[in-house]
Amino acid sequence: MAQKFIVSALLIVVGLLSLLPLFFVLYSKNIVLPNDSPKSKVALVLGASVKSDGTLSGVLRDRADTALELYESGKIEKVLISGDNRSHDYNEVVPVKHYLIGRGVPAQDIYLDYAGFDTYSSVYRAKEVFSVSEVLIVTQKFHLPRALFLAQALSLNAVGVKADRNHYPRIWYFYAREIPAFFKALFEVVIGAKPRHLGEKVDLFGEPQPFGLKNIPEKS
Repeated sequence: MAQKFIVSALLIVVGLLSLLPLFFVLYSKNIVLPNDSPKSKVALVLGASVKSDGTLSGVLRDRADTALELYESGKIEKVLISGDNRSHDYNEVVPVKHYLIGRGVPAQDIYLDYAGFDTYSSVYRAKEVFSVSEVLIVTQKFHLPRALFLAQALSLNAVGVKADRNHYPRIWYFYAREIPAFFKALFEVVIGAKPRHLGEKVDLFGEPQPFGLKNIPEKS
């Protein structure tokens, strides 16, 4: 009995793994370079690590620079930065805002999502909290198929804009990490998961978001 269970489980795992190439091919079709990007009102910049001194990692800086290029070329009107700020000691969104402001993007055109703890939360909250209906998702090529899959599953019209502007020494690690991340995303879609925080809705085209306002419940 136990042996049959193990064999069945292995067959299921193998079957799911066989879907990965199809998944990457299918969702790589809607990925473009910044120059080829269609116009959209909003770019969603997905979070990545910040260095201990508060500066952007290479991956995150490339995402910020890609959003900057889209803004300067008139492809977008607003930048929505989504990332992890679950503790007072770690913040992925404010450093990106400072970076973009320092390069000429007006503060009133930058919005922060402090509760983008993972890609599912970022995409879900872009639609449900920030009322985005169509968006350019800015991240690296390894990350875009999963982000676009989630956007489609959550009924968000999205185009992926590739932010690969430099060589990444650990690129193999990022691609390998996408395997368990794919299964996590698939599971979240199947069960209809909700992000840990939602909070009040924010109108990207209404009053500017006050700097430092967190659209998540305050920690007690």
